[in-house]
Amino acid sequence: MTRLTRTERNDHKALLSEWHSPSEMKARAEHLMRGLGHEDLFNQTDLTFIREAWLAGVFGEKRGASSVRLVHAPRPDFEMQLGDQIEVYESVEADRLDRKRSREYTAHPTGENPVEDWPSEEWATAELAAEAIYDKALKKATRYQALTKTNIPYPPNTSLFIYLNLEDGGLTLDNGVHHSAIEATFYTAVEPAIRWFSSIWILWDGRPYRVWPTSAAVPK
Repeated sequence: MTRLTRTERNDHKALLSEWHSPSEMKARAEHLMRGLGHEDLFNQTDLTFIREAWLAGVFGEKRGASSVRLVHAPRPDFEMQLGDQIEVYESVEADRLDRKRSREYTAHPTGENPVEDWPSEEWATAELAAEAIYDKALKKATRYQALTKTNIPYPPNTSLFIYLNLEDGGLTLDNGVHHSAIEATFYTAVEPAIRWFSSIWILWDGRPYRVWPTSAAVPK
């Protein structure tokens, strides 16, 4: 495990703020993650940009983007180039509301994922997914309004990207116990943010869903 100095953090973030193919962005982020180990990755401050870079790479691959990069500014988080269009995203991860990943890896300093295997009674349900998404959508909407009132708003046409980090027990896409029911919650769950973001996407189980303005699952 290796902690990053402030200079190293700045250097890595500057590099990830350059345009890279989605696969290269994901590989660079994964290289940093492996070097840090889970404990430092989730407990050291100011490292959220690594996770954001990884999400940008994964999402960009699924969308067929030519390149992605982090935004070298306080907000939003990343940009994606598709053809001659550049899409701008604020990103957030939706998980169980009571989950504290930093505590998990402090308790398991070997880096082993202590929640790799979920018992069936803890598989995600539609209610759990809706609660997780709604919580993040509401927080981002509240943040958007607060920034607007202080005259430092998000850039025009900023979209919201939500990574739903929940398992529903399926071994393959669409094979989960509650898969269809969870999908059905997406639109209602993101409603607090609809007014504020130009589009809203959810990445779940390896598939990107454009929930707003048109509900559609993009083929994997």
